[in-house]
Amino acid sequence: MHPRRLGNVIHGAPVIPPAALADVAQRPVIVSVAGATARAEVRASMAALGLHELRDFVCAA
Repeated sequence: MHPRRLGNVIHGAPVIPPAALADVAQRPVIVSVAGATARAEVRASMAALGLHELRDFVCAA
C-alpha cells in the first residue's frame, strides 16, 4: 500500500486504505496491490473486517 497513492483516484477508482472498506457499500471490491507481501497485508486487513475473498473482494494484481 503505497502511502502517496492513498486518497488519489486512478483510472476512475478511489485509492483507499483497507480500514476504509467498512464504509464502502458496493461489493465486490477490486484490490490492486503489487507484491505478495502487500497483498497478504491487504488480505489480513480484509479478513479482520469480516470480508471474504472472492465474495467481497478480489485481488487483481
